[in-house]
Amino acid sequence: MKNIAFFGGGNIAQSIIKGLISSGYSSKNIFFIDRNSNNQKALKNLGIKELSGIKNKIDLYILAVKPKDATAAFQTILKENTKPKIVSLVAGIKVKRYKSFEKNIEIMRAMPNTSSKFGLGITAIYNSSFKQKDLSRVIKLFEKIGIVITLKE
Repeated sequence: MKNIAFFGGGNIAQSIIKGLISSGYSSKNIFFIDRNSNNQKALKNLGIKELSGIKNKIDLYILAVKPKDATAAFQTILKENTKPKIVSLVAGIKVKRYKSFEKNIEIMRAMPNTSSKFGLGITAIYNSSFKQKDLSRVIKLFEKIGIVITLKE
């Protein structure tokens, strides 16, 4: 996964981004979408660019919004991209809900923690529909920020 876009730039997104940068991942390959001006400023200070104009060049979207905003954010990603790969960090929203909008989507859920910014995170991953090759890439990405546990359910 080369180009990653975070849809939401709050605490958990910033923790992951800081951890990725600390592990050597290039900030040139990380983008964000966030309407909160404080989050925008913090991410820009890390050298992360706001996403615009390269949407179909994004290899992985990480959905990191509040549960109340998840459906709209998900639909925006679908509307502006063909066959996006999405990792949802949103608590309480099951894959079944996302698939009610688009059945043929590569999506998984992940639950990282804020220790990720120090490379000491633990991330649980539930793969719903990622192909094995892409799943391996996502696991390697999250291993840059700590331990990864894959779940069957």
